[in-house]
Amino acid sequence: MKNKILRTLIFVILMATTVFTSRIDVVKASHPNQGPDRRPHMASSRDVNPYAITSPVTAQDLAVAMGINPSEIVSASLNGSDPAGVGIGTSPLGGFFPREGSTFAILSTGLAQSADTPNDSNSLSHVLDGLNNASGYDMTQLALTLKVPSNINCANFDFIFYSEEFPEFVGSIYNDTFTAEIPQNIALDSNGNIISINTVYGVTSVTGTTYDGGTTLLRAHAPVTPGGTLNIVFTIQDLGDSIYDSTVFLDEFIWSNTTQCTEGANNFTTFYDVPTNYWAWKWIDDLYGSGITGGCISNPLQYCPESPVTRAQMAVFLLRGIHGPSYTPPAVGGSTGFADVPTSYWAAAWIKQLAAEGITGGCGGGNFCPDTSVTRAQMAVFLLKSKHGVAYNPPAATGVFTDVPVGYWADKWIEQLSAEGITGGCGPGIYCPDNPVTRAQMAVFLVKTFNLP
Repeated sequence: MKNKILRTLIFVILMATTVFTSRIDVVKASHPNQGPDRRPHMASSRDVNPYAITSPVTAQDLAVAMGINPSEIVSASLNGSDPAGVGIGTSPLGGFFPREGSTFAILSTGLAQSADTPNDSNSLSHVLDGLNNASGYDMTQLALTLKVPSNINCANFDFIFYSEEFPEFVGSIYNDTFTAEIPQNIALDSNGNIISINTVYGVTSVTGTTYDGGTTLLRAHAPVTPGGTLNIVFTIQDLGDSIYDSTVFLDEFIWSNTTQCTEGANNFTTFYDVPTNYWAWKWIDDLYGSGITGGCISNPLQYCPESPVTRAQMAVFLLRGIHGPSYTPPAVGGSTGFADVPTSYWAAAWIKQLAAEGITGGCGGGNFCPDTSVTRAQMAVFLLKSKHGVAYNPPAATGVFTDVPVGYWADKWIEQLSAEGITGGCGPGIYCPDNPVTRAQMAVFLVKTFNLP
């Protein structure tokens, strides 16, 4: 009990800071590991690389290095941090950085320029001047006030946390931390824990830097008010003592407009609007990896998972699923065969080829309805014809789904899609046949139907 009270007191004291007061709780292991004797060597001139990492730099420089447009920076400050604790990476480092452009920002509890030095047997340490937390330990901060564009509802950035504390001090009272506060911390793992070497996302010893351990590539998200301002403070700090350095790399700060913006950090995924806790993220990433889709927006790369799939988009998806991602349909020629699809329409050749292969006859009256959403019932027919051929005729329906009675026009197609394990419906015992297919659902349908890698 005495140790537990002491641990709790230490955590409360350590998280109080002289410049920015954090509102978060540091989550520690149940049984703190004191670890081996903490006597690392101190950083010297041989432990810095003045060419690959620029230091010292200004707060404004760091923001721009992360990809922030200078016109969107209202203010930028290091809050009194030691200039040696910040730097800008100007060459590839750590396997992932820079994420975009040619630079990235570095915040460290030691010398920022040490990040590019060889990882030898010694454990790097340097006591910084300038800013300290309330317990007198090294702390480096970057405080930014940014103008949010009028059409934006989400702020995003990529980061990796590195530390010399790995693996000896995993679960100890010393673990350094990284936060990004607005004012609440958005750099949290999926269990709501502060980012340290104890994160549930794991730490690897293969870092490509001087540091002994690093997290996977992570991406943080924060909802923002369109046209408003965003105040964000990035902090890396020593806890327990001022030895054994830690560092965070920051890059690809990007604004986005998405329905999938929730506070927190997740493992890196292909699309900014598809975090790893999104129900279909693996299917969507697999679809992208197969080359079937390139997303819906290129900068930043987004998939628009909740948007409905149009019949024109469906034509492209299906033909690529049938023939492979590099497939290009024949030239459209003088006519598409549909009155509402001119030869200049973006998907004209795809629509004409889908009809030529017998997968569709259009929507009636000589039209294709290219911009109309595809329903889940229609998709069942399209998928099975694409998989088995245009002559395929599924077994008679027996009444599997309560909202698809025997006699419904697509009853047997829907039940066969379920029988083949391509769908489980939209809820317990129901299929929602007349609902539009979303792009997320389409990813699942395509990956399962065509056994995409």
